Amino acid sequence: MEESAFEILANSSLCKGISLEALREIEQACNAYIKSYDKGELLICLNEKIHNAGVIISGVLRLDFYDEAGNPTTIAEMGKGNVFGEAIAGAQVNSLVQVEAIEPCRIIWLDIPKMMDYGT
Repeated sequence: MEESAFEILANSSLCKGISLEALREIEQACNAYIKSYDKGELLICLNEKIHNAGVIISGVLRLDFYDEAGNPTTIAEMGKGNVFGEAIAGAQVNSLVQVEAIEPCRIIWLDIPKMMDYGT
């Protein structure tokens, strides 16, 4: 992974306090990868079961919650360094939110179940 992306990951709330050496091991064990998205592209769809959490390297995302009637409510806009999807990925439940790129963005994806099992 490129150094600037690794630094963003290391300083994220998901990885804060983890040594750089351990983080390098976790990066490989959790199949970390970087993916780019265009404005308007969906990163997480409503009712999708996900295993990965994302850390934003660049760009801005919008998280929308959908009620039982299917009405969306924006719950957050997130930018560089923010983490999303970790609770859904860790709980292994279908997503109640939809995540959309509101400008072009780059994301580091990490497999959360593997991260939770790392070192056990």
